[in-house]
Amino acid sequence: MRYILEVKVQQSGQLFVKPNSQIAVQQPSIIYPPTIDWHFLYQRPQQLMAALARLGYRAFFCNTTGSAGRNQRNGVTRLAVNLYLVTGTDPRPLAGADPILWISYPPHVHLLPQYRPGLVVFDAVDAPVEEFAHWARDIESLRSRADVVFASSLSLYETHRDLHHNVHLCPNGADYAHFSRAATEIAIPPDLARIPGPIVGYHGALAGWIDWELVEAVASSQPDLSFVFIGPLYSGSECLPSGPNLHYLGHRDYRLLPNYLRGFDIGIIPFRISPLTMSCNPIKLWEYLAAGVQVVSTPLPEVKPYLEVVTAPDAASFGQCLRAALADRKNKTAALGRQALARENSWDARALQIHEVLTNTVRKRVRHEDRRVSFPAAGHGGGAYS
Repeated sequence: MRYILEVKVQQSGQLFVKPNSQIAVQQPSIIYPPTIDWHFLYQRPQQLMAALARLGYRAFFCNTTGSAGRNQRNGVTRLAVNLYLVTGTDPRPLAGADPILWISYPPHVHLLPQYRPGLVVFDAVDAPVEEFAHWARDIESLRSRADVVFASSLSLYETHRDLHHNVHLCPNGADYAHFSRAATEIAIPPDLARIPGPIVGYHGALAGWIDWELVEAVASSQPDLSFVFIGPLYSGSECLPSGPNLHYLGHRDYRLLPNYLRGFDIGIIPFRISPLTMSCNPIKLWEYLAAGVQVVSTPLPEVKPYLEVVTAPDAASFGQCLRAALADRKNKTAALGRQALARENSWDARALQIHEVLTNTVRKRVRHEDRRVSFPAAGHGGGAYS
């Protein structure tokens, strides 16, 4: 692999990548095999590929086909500079030799002979339990073949760090530029605007890791609050509670989510406490914070360290926390503090951290193999767990 990038940060904070004019440049390519439709639930895989593309990597996101009821056209679509959506075709001719293969779905370890990567990244995003229990049979194989392991939560980091020589904590982050728009005078969509406030809102998959009994109990005890859920059913078999103040709006386009968050008085993360959620770093945490919205959550390990978030273990205390948050909802100083935390934990900060780790990984390999490869580090930290 010959990866040569000079990465700088403009005074505005925007990233740009400039080739070193004295040497030939080959942009490193990253291939992300298909796990999720690009347009369906815009999550960590899409965010990281987009952020790494902004940093100068050529990112090829392999789309699922036929998901989300969307008519996919086979081929390669250029979504942005350096960012390509690949549907129903082979990305390797465009990616070139020795790509970085980024795997977050452990069964994709079986694709290694097909892609012949120069570098393998294992992005550990969930524990192999409950809905993801079938991952367990491939975890060790993937970890042993990976050159670097990134972990999205402290629990996952602690699981892998003694089993691999190159493990790094890289939590989820905020698409700050996108979600901070919710703190401006943007329009609230009509389907939300017609629901009486105050609005206690949630966005994301409606899945089994939500504590639906808690949701039903809290909604029943707070009849003057409207509980609004935005997102698709995860498996299609979820049994959602009903009530006069429970509202399910369904899946909404990622581009419109700031408009919906504009109408939230409080954002909630009502997850069950389980082996799965104990290892979960909720992306919606960072999105609520970027919007300046108050957050009330069950006491997840990845949420509890932040003073900007209120946690409650049961329905009674959850309702009390909602009342306290409503009393403080006009506190602009607190809202700015939440946004500042999200800004510090942006996806661009995570990409800089990843770039530095990949750079150091290649350098160590070069020293071990006694070959010359230039892959300078970005020179900027970012994304430390806090």
